[in-house]
Amino acid sequence: MFLPFIKYLVNPDLFLVLCVWVLSLVTFITVQTGQNMDPADSDRFRAALRDDQLKSIDQGVRDLRGRQESFQTSVNSQVNHMVDQLVRVLAHLEAGSQTSSAAAPLPEAVNPVAPVVQGPTPSSCSRLASPEKFSGDSGDCRPFLVQCDLHYQHQPSAFPTDQSRIAFMITHLTGRAATWATAEWARDSPLCRSLRLYLIP
Repeated sequence: MFLPFIKYLVNPDLFLVLCVWVLSLVTFITVQTGQNMDPADSDRFRAALRDDQLKSIDQGVRDLRGRQESFQTSVNSQVNHMVDQLVRVLAHLEAGSQTSSAAAPLPEAVNPVAPVVQGPTPSSCSRLASPEKFSGDSGDCRPFLVQCDLHYQHQPSAFPTDQSRIAFMITHLTGRAATWATAEWARDSPLCRSLRLYLIP
């Protein structure tokens, strides 16, 4: 009977207003019809109202519990589905990275620094001075790269691979440039196996 008024039953203030209104209505009807309300009838009426209120509240709580359980089940299902998808994506990525790393080694990069001066052959070349240390602070690394390239061109047997050229560069770095390069070398980064990748800004 009172289910449409569940919002009034849950809120005590609204319920009190509803009860006062109902009692006023009953009193009005009693006065209009000329009947006197028996106190026992009034008590029975209040008890019936209280019972209806308790039943309605109990039903409302059961409905809310049912909705909460349904919502929780739905959320759990969605989370499990997302976790399954994430596991599949990670497995796919791991499989792809293993195949690509096993498929072929990184190709030797084309030397990005072109020789500036056509120098003498290695046999007639006097010992080259070490490149000036580069810290990365100035931002202009071109002179440093040219000096390193002079060593690579005039001593090719000393630098047969990109990795040996990168190692030579790292030993001539200081400051933040050295910190970054040393960290990349220590973690065996793919950057330290390809001069082309290493020199990309």
